[in-house]
Amino acid sequence: MPPLIPESTMVARHILLSAVVFPEANGWAAVCLEHNIGAQGRDVEHARRALSCAIMGQILMDMRSNRQPLGHLKPAPEAYWQLFQSGEHLAAAPASQLTV
Repeated sequence: MPPLIPESTMVARHILLSAVVFPEANGWAAVCLEHNIGAQGRDVEHARRALSCAIMGQILMDMRSNRQPLGHLKPAPEAYWQLFQSGEHLAAAPASQLTV
């Protein structure tokens, strides 16, 4: 089976992203501030992992479509940035690695 992404387009990159995680009625939500991608989970850690999976999925779709990964997504609305600034800063989540 051929690879999802041609080897000639694979380049190792590190992307540092910020996220805000906040409670909702039925769990927790996480939003990537730089690219307005969101996810939900039953607790903080599950929401963080779900967001990581959503971001990696978007990167894969962008690469398969020959688009710059995350390049077409706009930042999250200002309200999420303000929530991030006013909230408690948690330890950085472990870096996720995407291998295609």
